[in-house]
Amino acid sequence: MMPRITDETIDSTLATLHDDENYAKDTIKEIRENNPVLYSLLETVHAKKDDEYARGYIIGASQFYSLIKRQIEADFLDSCL
Repeated sequence: MMPRITDETIDSTLATLHDDENYAKDTIKEIRENNPVLYSLLETVHAKKDDEYARGYIIGASQFYSLIKRQIEADFLDSCL
């Protein structure tokens, strides 16, 4: 089941993206290392578009991945309390 993303998770993820100019690139690197099948899909779509679209796509994909990952971590920590 997909986690329900909270406003707090969105706010913290957007703050990190704003503060760390390498955040999207680092997240894509993490996807490449930890989830090569997903990364393969990203590369397939990325290769077929122009540069501006590709940049937006990569940033959007990294945000989506980060939101889900961070929400899973937050839910886990909440369940340990």
